[in-house]
Amino acid sequence: MELRKTSNSSNSSDSPSFMPPASSSALSHVKYDLLGKIAETKKLARTTVASILQGIRFDTFAQYRFNPEDFLLKAASIINEQKATVIIEHLAYNPVDDTYSPDIFTAAKAKEDFSKADATPKRHIYDYVFTDSTNEKNFVTHLDTSQEIVVYAKVPRGFSIPTPVGEYNPDWAIAFDGGQSEAHLLHR
Repeated sequence: MELRKTSNSSNSSDSPSFMPPASSSALSHVKYDLLGKIAETKKLARTTVASILQGIRFDTFAQYRFNPEDFLLKAASIINEQKATVIIEHLAYNPVDDTYSPDIFTAAKAKEDFSKADATPKRHIYDYVFTDSTNEKNFVTHLDTSQEIVVYAKVPRGFSIPTPVGEYNPDWAIAFDGGQSEAHLLHR
């Protein structure tokens, strides 16, 4: 790789700084299909990826020339985060007629040591609740003292809800008193 000498007028020392030629990179012999790679990994149309990349500042986009693999990984990660955010912000669940047996809350508890359960919850669906941490114990205290909470349950491991961005495994199911109606929340 060739380096070219440049002058730095803002630097008062006479020592030159060296920059790689504008057209070279450490892996210049490797060809990258930037649009195709991101479109393939993020399940987006090439035109959508092109629109996204056109919105990137020039100095940020210039990083692609010096480390294409890192740029691809970081760009794909940011696009995925934003895609998930947009989907979640506009996500709505509609009640369905499916029901679950109350056994989902107790099936795995037969093996649990009930001496580790908190036997004081006021609004939990059972007279006990298993917590995994001090934070969860504090959360249970908050749920039990909040006037807006009607009932809550610690959701068992393995329970999941399909979403457009993958399975969602909530830790808690909470019903709020919303005045005229109840609001429901699945919390992680």
